[in-house]
Amino acid sequence: MTWLWNPLSVPLFIGAIASFVISIHVWQRDIKISKSGALLLIASGFWILGTAFEVVGGDLETKLFLTKLQYVGICFVTPVWLILSIQFSGNEQWLTPLNLSILIFIPVAIFFLAITNEMHGLMWKDAWLLENNPFVWKSKSIGFSVLLIYSYLAAGAGIIITALSMIRTRRFYRWQVTVFLIVILIPLITHVVIDNLGYSPDLDIELTPFVLAIVVPAMTLGLIRWIEVSIVPVARNAVVENMKDGLIVLDFKGRIVDTNPAARKIMNATAGEIIGEQLDVLSSEIGAFINDSSMGQEFDVEILVDGILRTYNCEFSPLLQPQGQMMSRIFVLRDISERVRAEKKNRESLQEKEALLREIHHRVKNNLQLITSLLNLQIAHIKDEQIIAEIKESQNRILAISFVHEKLYQSEDLGKVDFGSYVNSLVNHLFDVYRSSDVNIRADMELDTILLDIDTAIPCGLIINELVTNVFKHAFPGMSSGRVGLKLWAEPGDDVHMLVRDDGVGIPPNFDTQNISSLGFQLIQSLVIQLDGQIEFDDSDGAAIEINFHHPQE
Repeated sequence: MTWLWNPLSVPLFIGAIASFVISIHVWQRDIKISKSGALLLIASGFWILGTAFEVVGGDLETKLFLTKLQYVGICFVTPVWLILSIQFSGNEQWLTPLNLSILIFIPVAIFFLAITNEMHGLMWKDAWLLENNPFVWKSKSIGFSVLLIYSYLAAGAGIIITALSMIRTRRFYRWQVTVFLIVILIPLITHVVIDNLGYSPDLDIELTPFVLAIVVPAMTLGLIRWIEVSIVPVARNAVVENMKDGLIVLDFKGRIVDTNPAARKIMNATAGEIIGEQLDVLSSEIGAFINDSSMGQEFDVEILVDGILRTYNCEFSPLLQPQGQMMSRIFVLRDISERVRAEKKNRESLQEKEALLREIHHRVKNNLQLITSLLNLQIAHIKDEQIIAEIKESQNRILAISFVHEKLYQSEDLGKVDFGSYVNSLVNHLFDVYRSSDVNIRADMELDTILLDIDTAIPCGLIINELVTNVFKHAFPGMSSGRVGLKLWAEPGDDVHMLVRDDGVGIPPNFDTQNISSLGFQLIQSLVIQLDGQIEFDDSDGAAIEINFHHPQE
């Protein structure tokens, strides 16, 4: 073999190396067409590389031998391109083993004929060199004609499939589609018009390999880029079309680029009527939300569909470019009308139950007050003052319970009592009952807002009732004035404290907390045990009794 330097080989060698290097990059991409794209680059790389070696070959024998290397690309570029186009269109089901075998049979047969041409001459009969021309000229035989027809058919089919796929899914991106189709048509036009119908009169060179060196890497990367950043992947046909939820895809300008049947039904329009239109123009309901920068990525919207107002939960997700710029948004509209109706029904049912529960508390309070009134009638027939006093104490206990139901009836939360407000009402009632002209008693109350459930509020109310009643009855004998203090607070750890203090005569010296016959103190101790709490006594500067217990504060 002899070699002869020719500057025409430089762009060819560069193009071949670029094709092989890019093929490695493409092969590693994790998308379905990456392997076919890499094979296309490798095939075109062999065509370009074979041409480069042909250019630098020093004699006919060397050039003719190296020309055979081109047939790796010449034979397989178009079938691989057709496979790539089929995959891009989403019709992989066409690529059955039988169809692939048929598609590859002619290229394999022609390649075998090319490398064994000296034995039969079915690809070319004669070959010769022209003066000052680096290319080998051949007289074509039947094998070459078969390859030519096959290649044009396969290339044309691939172009048609790709064009239809792009146009179908990107109707208003026509200028991008047009540019791309021109790019992939350039090699075919070059091969047909210039290389087979007559070489360039100015350059006398075969232009197809030079064109392939530029077009094939750009075309392959363009297709892969199209797939990777495509707003609507081909797999959508199997998933999106059958979704019950409506799906709307916008580009970065807010134009609709794709919808599924469910979304088109919501907007009562066909794909042809809405593709390329602004979403906020087609649906003012959705547009009002997406143009509100304060809205999050999920909202509910009411849309009139077939004359019926339906509620949809709308979620949208931005699609970002690697640089972080938003290139599109995907909206999913889920019909939650039934759920909204069910929630409304549940709310109405809950409101009915709350109203019923309020009515129950109200009636319990009324019944307890009725019992108090009946006891008043009973008192009218009793002469014994001691019995009357005991009945009145029982009335106060009943009223203490009645106040709990009254507070629950008035409360927004039917399960909780504002115990601070309750104590204030109860103590004011006791002041009205026990107010005396002989003793001027003042009350100092520090009552935090503490919420208690009914099972806790009732025993606590009864405890406060007994303690304050005892203050009025026993704390200020022979005194003209006195002060009673009530304090209610909660500490970290959900410990609740109730303190009743007076500046009266204090606790008697012989007071035994373990052996008390008083009904009131027996009731207090029993209620403290019920609360699982503790009771503490302090006889310094009057009397003070503190109750504390644990109650979670939510």
